[in-house]
Amino acid sequence: MQIRSRTFAGRFVAAVAMAFAGMTTIQPLAVFALRWLPEGAARPALAWTIAAALVGAGASALVALASLVSTARLAAFAGDSSRGFVVGTDNPFWFGHLCLPAYLHGAELALAGEENLYAASHWPGLDAQAAPESRFAGMKIEDPYQYPPPFLLLPALAGALTARWDLLLAGWFTLSAGLFVAAYAGLARWTGGRSGATALWLLPLVAMAFPVVYNFQFGQFHLAAISLALLGMMALDRKRRLAGGFLVAVAIVAKVFPALLVAWLIGRRRLRDAGAVILAVAALTAAALVVFGPAPFVAFVDYQLPRLADGTAFAFDEAWPEVAEMVIADNQGIFGLARKLGASKPAAATAGRIFALLLGLVAVGLGAQRRQRNELELAWLWLALLGLGSMASPGAWGDYVPSVAIWLLAFVAARGAASARLAAALGVAGLFQYVLLGTFPWTPSVWGYLLSGIGVVGLLALYAGTLVVVARPRPPEGSLERSIAGWAPSDAT
Repeated sequence: MQIRSRTFAGRFVAAVAMAFAGMTTIQPLAVFALRWLPEGAARPALAWTIAAALVGAGASALVALASLVSTARLAAFAGDSSRGFVVGTDNPFWFGHLCLPAYLHGAELALAGEENLYAASHWPGLDAQAAPESRFAGMKIEDPYQYPPPFLLLPALAGALTARWDLLLAGWFTLSAGLFVAAYAGLARWTGGRSGATALWLLPLVAMAFPVVYNFQFGQFHLAAISLALLGMMALDRKRRLAGGFLVAVAIVAKVFPALLVAWLIGRRRLRDAGAVILAVAALTAAALVVFGPAPFVAFVDYQLPRLADGTAFAFDEAWPEVAEMVIADNQGIFGLARKLGASKPAAATAGRIFALLLGLVAVGLGAQRRQRNELELAWLWLALLGLGSMASPGAWGDYVPSVAIWLLAFVAARGAASARLAAALGVAGLFQYVLLGTFPWTPSVWGYLLSGIGVVGLLALYAGTLVVVARPRPPEGSLERSIAGWAPSDAT
């Protein structure tokens, strides 16, 4: 089965061409500048600086234009999904795939009083014989609803506003993209200084990354949940407990793994902040009980949780054997890594649960450290915890899960690398995740598994390395180690 990206080759060649053009353009510009600069010792360095600045300004303009074009194409797709994907595969099983229908149809089933909305018989992705019906005309239902019942409040509200599928898809894209931009820009502003300004400058580049584009064109809530969690943590940092607790709670009832931030708050002894989040989760749960009744909760506990525990909740490879290799290759979590190494689904799911438990302990331990961290370090810590948490899920699909890594790399790059080798390593990691070399568009095979496995290990190394940097003691003021590491006096809190 051939899996191809219709735009991958073009984008990759364009990126290489732009880099080559930049390198080859700087030298002629520097030579030209030398003719007009006065004589002096600093004349060559100044010429190169002027040339680099001109090329940088031109590259920035091109990136901004490309980002606008990419966003416009996504918006057009959100308005009419029949146009085809912005990036992706032309495989008929995967082409046109959307996550939003699972949310909307799950809410439909819950509102209709369905005893078990998680049952495979409702979802063609798990049962090839399933033939679900929906009041949203034109909506294609595929993958099952996998989230806790309280999250159904959001798609139920959307469905109450309109039954037009095109408006729902466009509105969902607007909501998801708006939350991402607000959280990214808010985090850059909260970080402040040169690092924050640099991170904000990198936003157009981040927005064009394959995982980010995939996330939005799928209608996946992943980046929206990450954004809500970060907005909530920043609100809690400003003592806005009501808003902060609610935002983090919405992320938790959707994706669960943002609960790692609550573990960090508990370790930090910020018990009022942790309590605000827990109370908000309880309030959302109570609201869902009132709206949907107890049936979704009973089904989640009795049916869905055991299936999540042994990995059968994501048994797409059993329902559709022809895509089994692609499903394994595309999984960028601990479950997927174990499956690539030949582990059974129960064993892979057990590895994921152990990983999640260890993450919880790490989050508490990081919070318990007495040292103070500046805003940039906190941004790194939160993004790394959220990235690792997303990899604990048995459904950590590589199409969009690496988007957190791109976000983190942008804020790491905003600080600057301490050495050329570290900068090169981060650059390779960024390129690998930016164009999804570990997942699409490679044909599932030995090479596909290898590249996907490298992608998983790369994500783990990036996130774990970030946490190690954040956890280590800060060098004292004026020390040689502090200078080499790149700490600046403005970084102190």
